[in-house]
Amino acid sequence: IQTYFPADSAEFCPIAGLRSWLAIGTYKLEESTRKKFGKLQLVEVDDSGCFKPSQAINEESLKSGPAILDLKWSQRSASDGAALLAQANADGSVHIGRLLATEPAAGLQQLVGSDADPALCLSIDWSASAAADSPAIGGGDMLVSSMSDGSLCLLRLTGDSLLTERRWVAHEFEAWVASYDYWHKHTVYSGGDDGLWRAWDTRLPDAQMLFSRRFESGVTAVQHCPTVEHLVAVGSYDENLTIWDRRAMKSPIRSANLGGGIWRVRWMPTALEAVAGSGSASSIVACACMRAGFKIVDTGLRSGTEPAVLATMRAEQECTAIAYGISWQQPQNQLDASSNARLAVCSFYDCRADTWTWAPPNEL
Repeated sequence: IQTYFPADSAEFCPIAGLRSWLAIGTYKLEESTRKKFGKLQLVEVDDSGCFKPSQAINEESLKSGPAILDLKWSQRSASDGAALLAQANADGSVHIGRLLATEPAAGLQQLVGSDADPALCLSIDWSASAAADSPAIGGGDMLVSSMSDGSLCLLRLTGDSLLTERRWVAHEFEAWVASYDYWHKHTVYSGGDDGLWRAWDTRLPDAQMLFSRRFESGVTAVQHCPTVEHLVAVGSYDENLTIWDRRAMKSPIRSANLGGGIWRVRWMPTALEAVAGSGSASSIVACACMRAGFKIVDTGLRSGTEPAVLATMRAEQECTAIAYGISWQQPQNQLDASSNARLAVCSFYDCRADTWTWAPPNEL
């Protein structure tokens, strides 16, 4: 599917009954005015992996919103069954939208947005990203965002209110990514253009740093494993996917050079173990590798082997665009799991989003 503007984020909805819906974020810099435009596109994917026809989009409507730098669905639905989507914008704001379970074709409804800021909002994550049954924290859902001035922001969503509770300087340059520790609700991770991966305890007024690890280049992607408490995947401009054990942080337990800067890392959902085998959710990671395309990597943690690339889509020699967004689609229920897994990917410059059907090798 053509996205009209360069695409940098693609996220399948994880909520049961809405898992066929894909959110795509776009970013366009207008050279003459230096203004940044973007559009959230919500499309449905059918059972064969094809995009269903959607409402026609014209260029003027695309310019109606701020450029989008990241999207993230909450793993937990609202009280009325709606799915909640957080949107990180180039004007520094965060928008929250609702996709109604009863009428998804009506599109995303704007719920609330934070104020604009001089710094760009580069990434966003929910505190409830790991478990659908996790309780709200202190009377509302918490989110963390990272900013182009190197700061992190903690936001609280309560009803139709989104307030910034705290902001602190986490990195000397751009904070490319912020994400929650899925097992410890007061811990957040950040990665910056200063080459540092850091963890923070948000219970203290100034957010105490728990650790800081240096990489050869900027740290761009961090995701805690949702199935194993101590595993974290980290991606960097240095082209290495590293897997860390939080119990022993001297060095990574696995490392694989993927041939391109790693912009996104996504652990395989537990629901897809029916496809790839028991324990695969704690071993298989999907990566958007910028100039090297999209890759599915077996880290070797399940088998005790070295990491291996299981599949590649739009490899370097085939792709002049930048691979930025990647997301697993969860089956509607365990009975829907077939012999294949499906992902969505999107890329910059060629203004494109695709679905990718992957058949795990038998030896998995």
